[in-house]
Amino acid sequence: MRSLRNRTAIWLYACSDAVFAEVDCFAWTQGWQVTRGLTGHAYRDRRFDALAECRRCRGEGEVRESTVCGACSGTGRVNAAEQPGSQV
Repeated sequence: MRSLRNRTAIWLYACSDAVFAEVDCFAWTQGWQVTRGLTGHAYRDRRFDALAECRRCRGEGEVRESTVCGACSGTGRVNAAEQPGSQV
């Protein structure tokens, strides 16, 4: 019985590889993190790790009432990997 279960798991894993091959290739070329499971894959862009809350507006996007924060352009977050004042 154990052998049948192992063969089934290997077969499902191989099918998963075949089904997700194109998407995995795209994710790999984009530099995304791929988490593989038996019946599914999850994708994550590592650039999200560099996002941090804007210290100037404390993540609100506004410095004062109706005044957009200049440090984060109103998004409430900054990219910690960028140099301050650099253009995106």
